[in-house]
Amino acid sequence: MPDVSIIISSYNIYYQTLFTLESLSNQTFDLSKVEVILIDNGSTDNTYKLKDFKSTFQFKYIRCKENLERAGAKNKGLEHAEGSIIIFLNGEMLVEKDFISKHVSYHLINKNIIVSTNFSQQEIFTVYHPDFNENQMRKFYEQKQKYVSHDILSKETQSITELITRDEIISNNFNSYSYNSPYFTEVYKNYGFNLKQFLLPWVICVTRCISIRKDLIEKAGYFDECFKGWGSEDSEWAYRMYKKGAIFVEAPEIKVYHQEHPFNEQERSLETIQNLIKLQTIHKEIDTAILSLGFFQRFDLILLNNILREYITLTYIYKTEFNIILEYLYESLIIAPKIHMKNTSLKKGSLNKQVSLELKHYNRNELLKQYKALNALNDYPLLTKLIKYIIK
Repeated sequence: MPDVSIIISSYNIYYQTLFTLESLSNQTFDLSKVEVILIDNGSTDNTYKLKDFKSTFQFKYIRCKENLERAGAKNKGLEHAEGSIIIFLNGEMLVEKDFISKHVSYHLINKNIIVSTNFSQQEIFTVYHPDFNENQMRKFYEQKQKYVSHDILSKETQSITELITRDEIISNNFNSYSYNSPYFTEVYKNYGFNLKQFLLPWVICVTRCISIRKDLIEKAGYFDECFKGWGSEDSEWAYRMYKKGAIFVEAPEIKVYHQEHPFNEQERSLETIQNLIKLQTIHKEIDTAILSLGFFQRFDLILLNNILREYITLTYIYKTEFNIILEYLYESLIIAPKIHMKNTSLKKGSLNKQVSLELKHYNRNELLKQYKALNALNDYPLLTKLIKYIIK
């Protein structure tokens, strides 16, 4: 029985997934103790050819007749996983030689943690694709000179072109093509890699590359398959883990490389909002509602964390004194993405007006009365400022 199960989900990214498998075949960790489970999530490209991939790890190729979405693919992998340590890895993630050994080392010290790899993430173009969106094309041409094949590529090129070789992966030389693309740097700068005092660690648990013990997963369950498209299926799952006492840590020494692949930016943006609404419907808590703050102003996790801390402190000290205005705040946050879905061109400054119309059943005088009382305390400046902005 393997010690480690690596669950890879892949949809129409044949070349990227092939490179990912090659990088996993080149590890310092004893690969006889590893199984790699590739979930081909209904791909229509050449991903099926990977069923015969050969390596020293145990390899399971599972073909889904139809796309199970991101949650369903991960659940399918979990059903077949035999290892005590689970690593979730997207099909487009390249890893370095010590990737598995470094992940495992964390779980030998603490059996109650979820290990993320956001801080040291790199971006890399391993394949040129004519269907890259405008931003991807711009980034590619900024990096183009790094590649030997750059002189044969132009914006008129209509064929998928491999940009790196298997030998470069085996020799670990692919990193020379990459560039820094870290996530959540301000969070780690303010709260450290152990995320102490950060109240929203589940938000930055992105399953493109995390590890966790299988028995910890069983405490909170598998992924909710109601989520369709991009976003929130991992946040919802991580939120349940958080509620069960899981500890979230960042491993800055584990470097991973996200291989660019085509995607539609508008579709992804729409799916993100739809799935946020689902998340907030499942978990009717201020923790999830606060994620709507970005519809009113700039999305800032540090600000969200500080507002949430003030909210928790206020409701602990004052049980009912501010219940009306806090209910209004919660409902405003919950309704904001729904209003945005109806009118995606609505500017942030106009959202307050729409929220007021939707929540006109609230007594305006009572709201202002509680707001003035809250403001007079002078102890909750960020929360007070947010409420003032929403009810003005």
